[in-house]
Amino acid sequence: MNSGQHLFIGRPVQSRQSCLVSIARWAQSLSVALTVAGLLLCSPDGARAQTSSLDFDDTQDLEGIGRLIEKVQQTAREIRTGGFRKQQLGITSFKKFAELPYNLLTRDYVTIVLQTSDPNVSGSGTNISRDGLCVVGYLDNGLLTPFHALRWVVGGNSLDLGTLDSANNATFSSFATDTNQDCSVVVGISNTTSTFIVHAFRWTSVGGMVDLGVPANGGPSSRAFGVSGNGTVIVGDADFPAGAFTRKGAFRWAGGSFTDLIPGTVPSLATAVSADGTVVVGQVGSSIASSAFRWVTPTPPAQPVMQPIGPLPGHTHAAATAVSDNGKIISGISHPTFLQYQGVVLGWNQGTAFRWTQATGIQDLRQVLSDNGVNMTGITLVSVTGMSPDGQWIQGKATTAQTGPNETVAFIAQVCDDDIGGPCSTTGAAPFTVGAAPNLTHRLSRPKRHQHHHHHRDA
Repeated sequence: MNSGQHLFIGRPVQSRQSCLVSIARWAQSLSVALTVAGLLLCSPDGARAQTSSLDFDDTQDLEGIGRLIEKVQQTAREIRTGGFRKQQLGITSFKKFAELPYNLLTRDYVTIVLQTSDPNVSGSGTNISRDGLCVVGYLDNGLLTPFHALRWVVGGNSLDLGTLDSANNATFSSFATDTNQDCSVVVGISNTTSTFIVHAFRWTSVGGMVDLGVPANGGPSSRAFGVSGNGTVIVGDADFPAGAFTRKGAFRWAGGSFTDLIPGTVPSLATAVSADGTVVVGQVGSSIASSAFRWVTPTPPAQPVMQPIGPLPGHTHAAATAVSDNGKIISGISHPTFLQYQGVVLGWNQGTAFRWTQATGIQDLRQVLSDNGVNMTGITLVSVTGMSPDGQWIQGKATTAQTGPNETVAFIAQVCDDDIGGPCSTTGAAPFTVGAAPNLTHRLSRPKRHQHHHHHRDA
């Protein structure tokens, strides 16, 4: 925190303010009050400190995934993201494919379920287009049916994208993992020749689902996790040749060819790419030790640069899970002993959420918020699942004093500095107090995460 900045809890009332940090978090578990915490930390431009309580619908059971899109809706400003809402069916928990608008004026979620009302159908959003009008993800057709990649557009219907082998759609799975600026391009993972082999795909409305294949002389599999704003650059991992064997390696695909971002024998994975396709982030390392990385395409004739990031002090593993569109802000997860991507459905195991810029280096996100006045007592930020294109909004999973074993709640944090790709958002940011929200106690079934009777193979 820069010297000369003062803490205000309240509504920002001047457009000249540089609102530095705010966080909202919500929790729900059996027979406890939903709690909220948050602050706005602003530069001293004469704003009047105001406080009020936070009210919102606490009957949700949500997980936000992918980028966050800030939009103006009528008189309020909101953030939209993809993800899912849980639906409890006895001892079974199903994911319901959803778009999650979050109103900055009321600090309230509105869940838009994007699938049928069939209680046996399960799925999730994984990302949202940069214009905020389209959500991609995956959805099955009921018990014992495979997940298929899905594309939903505002004002339209959900579109099942099928698989790379349409003749075997009844048994093969696919997952949409990202989309570009206007959702004209969708990327992801699909079974090909069997349920054990997956390939990265690129889908367009004209060409349908196209197989990206695998690197020359490589192994049988590839996976796509991110795409640039114009849809021409795709990142992920694939089986690259490594002597007499193959290894999983981060790739950047453009113009029909794979680029091995980190050649050698060490495994790597690319998770996200900047809007212009020049900055790629992910994880490099083994089960013994790993780091996040930032790979940059420089102006020729200079060579690409791979910069290791992290892990946090005392940790042995880190992975970048999101990058801002300008490539300057990276967020992800650090862990003291083990960190691994477990597929589209399960994602990464929990650790410690971090934020990185060239100026600050890697920082514990919880500590960033705490150092800037946010009361983080009892709150641990265990993952980052997405970030806004400008980098100021970060979402993920957290644990609190109220969450039970193996339970997490969603959080949205705002961090503004010189590296965000635009002005710090203040319009419509309502004030709220730190502490328990009154009269918001509901008895809810304890979530049993990822327990269901489906038989899916996660890519």
